[in-house]
Formats: sequence, C-alpha cells, structure tokens
Amino acid sequence: MAGRADAVGRRLARGVAARSAYERIGEVEYVPAVDAERPDVGMPGELVWGWYQPAADRDEWENRYAVLSGEAVFGFENLSAAAVTSPWCRPPTSAWSGTTEPAICSITTTGL
Repeated sequence: MAGRADAVGRRLARGVAARSAYERIGEVEYVPAVDAERPDVGMPGELVWGWYQPAADRDEWENRYAVLSGEAVFGFENLSAAAVTSPWCRPPTSAWSGTTEPAICSITTTGL
C-alpha cells in the first residue's frame, strides 16, 4: 500500500526512474490506474477498483496511469508548509465567572 514510508519511497523511486527513461527514449510507461489485486498500479485495492472500474468498463474513463507521475505524486510534501509553532486554547471563562464567553483557540503556523 502507498501509506508506509518504505512503499512511498519505492513508488517515488519508480516514478523518478520512469521519468528518466522518458527523457532518454521518449517512451511513457503505463500501468493500470486501478486494480483490485495488483500492488504496482496507480491506486491499488478493491475499494478504488470498485469505484473507478465500472466507468472504465463503459469506456467513460481510461484505466491508465503514467508511472512517471509517481515522482510528482509521491515526492510532494506539504506538512512542513504548515508547521505548528504555537498551539494554545483558553477555556471558556464561564467555567469560573458565570458568563457565556466561548473558548478561544489558536494555532500559529509558519510557511503559509
């Protein structure tokens, strides 16, 4: 599956290699976009296969994934763009004052 770091690394490396091959020989390597059993496709597993395959069976969608796109998909990292630097939350003052003031929460981020 794509979620584990080692699996993501393998798919990224495969995408980089496919892009390099494309630049050398001008050929794009394709695999199915979805498959219920094959792990080497764009989106493996029964759930996505059950969603997309009926459209492919009706010729509404081509079940094809360019392996070189794995470089962009699995090389993209967005978590550091929103690194939390100072989360805080003040409880509602109603807890001790009898007022109806709501809690106030804030998260300060960097890189946005």
